[in-house]
Amino acid sequence: MERHGEAPQVIPCKRPSDAKARIVDEIEAFRVSDHNSLAIIAKTQKQANRLHRQLTETGVETRLLDANSEGYSAGIMVCTAHLAKGLEFDRVIVTDASADTYHTDLERNLLYVACTRAMHRLTVIAPGEPSQFLPKTIA
Repeated sequence: MERHGEAPQVIPCKRPSDAKARIVDEIEAFRVSDHNSLAIIAKTQKQANRLHRQLTETGVETRLLDANSEGYSAGIMVCTAHLAKGLEFDRVIVTDASADTYHTDLERNLLYVACTRAMHRLTVIAPGEPSQFLPKTIA
């Protein structure tokens, strides 16, 4: 598959609040774009649930995908890498791609799945130290 769009961005953040602010910035950029789908991908369902709740509390309308979801549509979705496998989105935000979150071979595969869901724009947010599986050059 040939990917079109800008180069992926890896954004390190010092604090979780900085990471949340970057997610909101990316959502705003999506809203003014001509793209139709944005996936915000977390590692676990617990993390996806928490992120969905936090975004909803700040007024961001998203759809939470879980094991009972029958599919996805256009708009903003929050899901796990496991549930995103086999799906494609115009834009993807991978949350918490830190060394603490992705450090085993299994987790490397999950990060790979999450990163390869983006057709046009990929943003990887890494609070703290970025995962060893991310490129050392940071945009």
